[in-house]
Amino acid sequence: MTAGGAPEANDPLVLLDRMDEAFYAIDRDFRFTLINRRAEAFWGRPRDEMVGHTMLELFPHFENSEPYAAHVRAMQSAEPVRVETVSTANGLPVEIRLYPGKHGLSVYFTDISLRRQLELDLRARDELLSLAELSAGIGVWTQDLSTHMMTATPQFFRLLGIDPIEGPVPQDFVRSFRHPADRERVVSQFEELLAQGEETFESEYRVVRPNGDIRWIFGRGRVTRDAAGVPRLYSGVDLDITDRRQQEEHLRVVMGELLHRSNNLLTVVQGLAQQTVRGSKSLEDFVPTFSARLQGLSQSSTLLAREDWRGALLGELVRAQVKPFAAEQRFELSGPPVRLSPKAVQNLGLALHELCTNAVKYGALSVPAGHVRVAWRIEGEGEARSLHVDWAEIDGPAVTPPTRKGFGRVVAEQILANALAAEVESKFEPAGLKWRLSLPAAELAPE
Repeated sequence: MTAGGAPEANDPLVLLDRMDEAFYAIDRDFRFTLINRRAEAFWGRPRDEMVGHTMLELFPHFENSEPYAAHVRAMQSAEPVRVETVSTANGLPVEIRLYPGKHGLSVYFTDISLRRQLELDLRARDELLSLAELSAGIGVWTQDLSTHMMTATPQFFRLLGIDPIEGPVPQDFVRSFRHPADRERVVSQFEELLAQGEETFESEYRVVRPNGDIRWIFGRGRVTRDAAGVPRLYSGVDLDITDRRQQEEHLRVVMGELLHRSNNLLTVVQGLAQQTVRGSKSLEDFVPTFSARLQGLSQSSTLLAREDWRGALLGELVRAQVKPFAAEQRFELSGPPVRLSPKAVQNLGLALHELCTNAVKYGALSVPAGHVRVAWRIEGEGEARSLHVDWAEIDGPAVTPPTRKGFGRVVAEQILANALAAEVESKFEPAGLKWRLSLPAAELAPE
């Protein structure tokens, strides 16, 4: 101290108060001999009330705690000790560095609450990133363009079909998984991007996994350059887009099939119009008949569109075609689930429409008591399978064989036979029309 009582510049306590760290010194009995302002503020107690007292007196929870054990270890070993623990004074996380001396310990400690929170936040972000990677199938990577080495997250390596690799791996190792047909294309496009000074690059390519599985990958990255404009790092993400590519391919097939079916449909409509004109005495006869036939064709097309033109169930086709003609109770339907080819759906739909039309005009549906039984079954297995459909009209008026073959009968017999290689038989029995169809396996969808 100076004569005026001001502390000297080299006064130890003045120097300790200028420190960023909390500090205290204790003797071998754990009695405080020095405490700086940082420690005083951390504990929230005046140092004048603590100096001369032991830590065991002032902090009841100190004895037998982890910090206490660290103090004892430093004193007994005469070696410095560093430990991260929790303060018994206020429960905050601290880092303590203990330096033993002849008379006791010099202790520096730091409140690490902020650091711990940052670590927790970082760990939470890492967990969220890992969750996003796993749930979305995203792999993250960074490539050093000067060393041609790259590091990546575990999910990136899973996209390649291999176990995760820690640490950098050669760029050529990763590129070796790309499909030979895509390898040079992606590299040349990326090098062109670098030459043009662009910052982002994206591409789609295939990888061949060790098990032979081929997957489509979408990659997007960003180039980081130094002050001189030289590319240094390339970082980005990879995503498995195989499902999307398959859906796009399926859509292309469906659109092609739809165009093909549309052309066929136009041909069918033209044929319906021509045949309806021939059987119509006037425009008034033509319009309702033609409209009804178009509606029957529409019912079949709707079923096919709902199934992406991959066919339709026979039971659904029969119900759709008979519904406009009479109440459901007047039809007795029975048979197992059978899926027909698109061509069979269209042609059989036309035949069922004509059978219903004939039944309403002349057959069982023309009288209140009449009804129709439609039954189908599968015989044989595999390529030898065949579908048999029976249409039987019951309790209708007496039937006499027709003197001419109208368009309805042409559809129900000749068109089915020619278009589907089917066997068709019509019997005009007095008790009612009986119609039988035998369809080969080629017009049945796979089981």
